[in-house]
Amino acid sequence: MWPLIALLSCKNDTPNSEDTALDTVTIPLEGPRLLRRISLDLLGVLPPIDALDAVEADPSAIQRHAAEWLQDPRLEDRMVHLLNERWHTRIDHSPVIFYEEYNVFADDPANEYPVERAIMEEPLRLISSVVVEDEPWETIVLADWTMANGTLAQIWPITEPSGSGWSRVQWTDGRPAAGVLASTGLWRRYYSTVSNMNRLRAAAISKLLLCEDYTARQITFSELDTTEESLENAIQTNPYCLGCHASLDPIAAALFGFYPLLPENADEVDHYHPEREAMAESTMGVSPAWFGDPLNGLNELGQHIAEDPRFERCTVETWSNLLWRRPVDNDDFAQIEALRQGFADSQHSPHALILALIQTPSYTAAALKPEATDSQIESENTLRLLMPDQYASLLKDLSGFEWTYNGFEQLDNDTYGHRILAGGVDGSYVLEPQITPTVSQILVIQRLSEAAAGWIVENELVDGNARRVFTEIELSTASSDNAFDQQLKRLHWQFFGERATAEWIDGIRELWAVVEEDTDPQEAWQAVLSAILQDPKMMGY
Repeated sequence: MWPLIALLSCKNDTPNSEDTALDTVTIPLEGPRLLRRISLDLLGVLPPIDALDAVEADPSAIQRHAAEWLQDPRLEDRMVHLLNERWHTRIDHSPVIFYEEYNVFADDPANEYPVERAIMEEPLRLISSVVVEDEPWETIVLADWTMANGTLAQIWPITEPSGSGWSRVQWTDGRPAAGVLASTGLWRRYYSTVSNMNRLRAAAISKLLLCEDYTARQITFSELDTTEESLENAIQTNPYCLGCHASLDPIAAALFGFYPLLPENADEVDHYHPEREAMAESTMGVSPAWFGDPLNGLNELGQHIAEDPRFERCTVETWSNLLWRRPVDNDDFAQIEALRQGFADSQHSPHALILALIQTPSYTAAALKPEATDSQIESENTLRLLMPDQYASLLKDLSGFEWTYNGFEQLDNDTYGHRILAGGVDGSYVLEPQITPTVSQILVIQRLSEAAAGWIVENELVDGNARRVFTEIELSTASSDNAFDQQLKRLHWQFFGERATAEWIDGIRELWAVVEEDTDPQEAWQAVLSAILQDPKMMGY
């Protein structure tokens, strides 16, 4: 591990040097709570009790657990959800084309959710696979493979996946090796009309991989004729238009293998068309290029991006944004530069970057001291909210509980579920995760906690199945028994990563007794577990 903290503590002569002292004004999370934060961020689950015990005894064990979790099979699914907050591909359905257009799936509505998720997760699975395998980050734009499952194998031109889940496959339609730039799923999300000619896609590449947003540029328009022919002429001649289009259009020209002559046809948009690569110059009037560097086409685009210094820095800013749970701004210069240097030294190792990020003051902070500056107070996010996918995955991991309706995961879609209401990102209208609680989120978590608590109590205490939550008691256990107190202590430690106080135990005992008196022990334990699952200490991390 390279000396990140030393780099962050070095004096920096930039105008924002006050942020180099961030580590002196933060109050870091205690070991078990920090371990809980890391586990929820990397795996979307609560840390095991034995890991909490180990870190309580020796806080230095945190880094060992974090490194082990980067080898955990659950990392891939969590990275898919986390990266979607940036890439926005896990929308409920692909624009223009719906799952019914695939005859192999159209006869069964139960196919809707898995088909839509498979298509729109493909680019995220590719990127997540690079993270899981700790391959150099530039692999995401250079890989000659993608990720697919059995669903995609029935509709896309790919080799057969291995196993029943997601695995690496090859494209069979002649598309070049360009990683996510050759992803059908990505271009289904950032689709192009015939007249747009891939410009939206080129803008997406710039924003996602360089952190340069064409739509955020300040431009001045002179009076223009809005006919299509006049607009195309203006794009090539008007100086105001050329400010963006001089660099944007040559990137779009490199994507003409995906140029859709029939955007509403599934076979048309799912395949790469090598014969269309040469259409760019005659159609757009420009040749493929990367900011002035000529390209032969898509086969060279990924290499140019990988060699662009903006790509390296944007990667660090992107991961900082995702793990700090807040936007990166100019005051973060010292932290970002230290991370960038370490990332370069590690040969662009995703694992090294993640392990470095979870040591930064912006990540470990539980609160800020009174001497923190106004800008630090305004920017730092010291308490994060659990996202819908984290709630769903931690409950499934903990107990096997899943909240579904007609095959749709209720915290993972908005057509029939509650992803946005619970604070998540839908990729179409809501593009950033919720950072402060809302009434809708609290209502969703209330219903979730009630359903999960009822299922867990029924499954473990009534039906007698494997105990993962209620390990200390039986339904017949009285509130005066020592086992009752031991169970409450375990629940507090397991769910919150903090030791229970006597006051908390007495309050929960009173809640249990009030409900038990009116109903029975089963209802009482449901009330207790439901209260824990919607406790602010549970919702925050």
